Amino acid sequence: MKIHQIFYNESNFSLYLQDQIRSLLQKQFPRLIPDEIDQVFYNFKNPKRIGFKTMIFIAEDSQNNLEGVAIVLHEFTLNCFYLDYIAVVPEKGGSGIGGALYHRVREEALSFNVIGIFFDVATDNPTHFPDVKKLNQNKKRLKFYEEFGAYPIVNDAYSEPVNDKSYPSFLMFDSLGKKTVLSSQYMQVVVRVILEQRYGDVCPYQYIEKLVQSFSAEPILLREPRYIKKSKIENEHEIIFRNLGVLPSQKIKIIMSDIQKTHHIPERGYLESPVRISVIWNELKKSRIFEPHIPHDYPDEILYTVHDKEFVEYLQVISEKIAPKKYIYPVTFP
Repeated sequence: MKIHQIFYNESNFSLYLQDQIRSLLQKQFPRLIPDEIDQVFYNFKNPKRIGFKTMIFIAEDSQNNLEGVAIVLHEFTLNCFYLDYIAVVPEKGGSGIGGALYHRVREEALSFNVIGIFFDVATDNPTHFPDVKKLNQNKKRLKFYEEFGAYPIVNDAYSEPVNDKSYPSFLMFDSLGKKTVLSSQYMQVVVRVILEQRYGDVCPYQYIEKLVQSFSAEPILLREPRYIKKSKIENEHEIIFRNLGVLPSQKIKIIMSDIQKTHHIPERGYLESPVRISVIWNELKKSRIFEPHIPHDYPDEILYTVHDKEFVEYLQVISEKIAPKKYIYPVTFP
């Protein structure tokens, strides 16, 4: 699987890729009408000078078949991201592609040094969703985002549906691991921009004003974790690679030997700090994508595929001439 951002031009945003994205969005969001998807593509091809700029990230398999997509809106003036859509092909659900896509979005957000990522997620309120299956899906989705440190903003009217056909949703916020304090003044502007620019065709003026004014608490508060206890929230390394679903066959082999830990030359002291090896390895282990292996002895012919044969023979001759417990250590490495 590979994840990358696509940019609009005739070569990398082909009609075939557009059709793949369109089909995926229609499968995962059945209530989306074709005009809404057309608008996504139009905004992507024609970025506005003011307001949201559309970014698209895709996940593909080794045959360049689409496996997932994330569509993000970047608001430069407010210095924030709004996650519009994230979808994975149904047969790949639970494979970690969604987590990998969201992590890629977070990386992009961090590179822009934005305040955070906002997005809508259907509520876990049984009153809003009496259907148990749908309610459990919402809870699962909220748990997924909790693992990344994203929580619903509370004490507001955002979850009030605009009409009988709309889903009640939380406005979520991902601080990207930063201790961000959101002011009511800032949030009122954010909510107005989201509702007017993203949902302006369905949200009447009075509804927008009501929701905007409901963000009056100071400071703005996020809901406490409900599905993952704070003490059990994993560090970001574990979240990322668990969600990626790295298989044993996909792990990166790392060759390690206790013999190599200490390169101590009595006449010169430590040229490197041996403790660095264990410190680095302890951090690498947390990712769970590395697999340690011990080195094996190989015939000299293998060395000749990398080093000049005369150089190897020279080292052998010199080594035989060195007195016991004496060392030759190069000062420079040409």
